[in-house]
Amino acid sequence: MSTHLRTWTERRRADRSHMIRAGRITSGDRALDCIVLNTSVTGAKVYLPAATDIVGRVTLTLPDGRIRQARIRWREGEQIGLEFLD
Repeated sequence: MSTHLRTWTERRRADRSHMIRAGRITSGDRALDCIVLNTSVTGAKVYLPAATDIVGRVTLTLPDGRIRQARIRWREGEQIGLEFLD
């Protein structure tokens, strides 16, 4: 009997700082409150408690007031992965 093991490869390019802090995502004329779960120099993971259909490029206002332009890279349920563009 053979055993097949799948290994998971870490694909992140930068270390993440974990947090649970309020943020804001803006897409066009829509602004949504979100919870920033982690950030790095290359992106962020956010939680959007309300179902949303935003896609593409967004503006993320971070808890410290910084504003970052980002692109949605993945979505899993109410969590969204963002890649910073600036």
